[in-house]
Amino acid sequence: MKKVIAFAGIIGGMLLAPVVSASMITQWGVHSTAAWNVADTVFSAPNPGHNIADANNISWGNGTYKTVHHHSPIHHVPQPDTYTYSPFGTGRSGLELTHADVTGSVITNGANILTQAVTHHNHEIQGATLLSTVLDTYLTLTPQLPFAAPGFDAGLVSFGINFKETDNIKGKCIIGSVSICDDIFVLTGGALVTSFHFDGYTYTLTASEATGQLHALLPDACAKAGVAVGCIGFTTPENANTTVQLQFDIKGTRDVPEPAPLALLGLGLFALFSARNRKNS
Repeated sequence: MKKVIAFAGIIGGMLLAPVVSASMITQWGVHSTAAWNVADTVFSAPNPGHNIADANNISWGNGTYKTVHHHSPIHHVPQPDTYTYSPFGTGRSGLELTHADVTGSVITNGANILTQAVTHHNHEIQGATLLSTVLDTYLTLTPQLPFAAPGFDAGLVSFGINFKETDNIKGKCIIGSVSICDDIFVLTGGALVTSFHFDGYTYTLTASEATGQLHALLPDACAKAGVAVGCIGFTTPENANTTVQLQFDIKGTRDVPEPAPLALLGLGLFALFSARNRKNS
């Protein structure tokens, strides 16, 4: 009988073995890209030649063209002038995306990795203003330690943004405004927290802002932006450049496996032989 019980214990252990997880990934390679979604960028009115939207810059308001004079570095030979529209400056405001393509690594349960940065160039404007836009971000993670594995896509996350260009009139500013008057950005779409499963572990990515700009706005600011109370966003003072530095971290936890049918069978056999042994003794 002892041999039978020992055999049943071995079988139970073998059947339970498949539920044991592999090692947690402790370091990931990161490739993060971002771009403004031009098709989903909406201005308050058509303003041909003045509303500008591309992958890295959005700008609005009236302004003047800037003449760029070119000279050859050899003998200062004059070159044809080019004309570019100044995206930011007097009479214009805009959003500038920097670090659009980021490569690096992140430690599980460790520090954040910095990704894209968005700067709002806030000036008094004439003409149309921005109403809303979308920042499309795409992330690829590649296991590096304790073992290397093919990279996989964490997916496309689109962050919707509502923008409110407030009137620059004293007494009409939002509560807590530090200028006359702070403009308002509200995050309307895009998950700040996402999770995925890999090799027996659940990994959670949490997006945040490095300098504390992104936070829950007061009801007054949410109302002026035309969204419900409890909105998340940031505000920017007039005649200043405000940079929002995006970042994320990754945390890992071991999955709690559900008993597989074979594992349950092994436990049943072990319990059966144990009961018979107690009876015979």
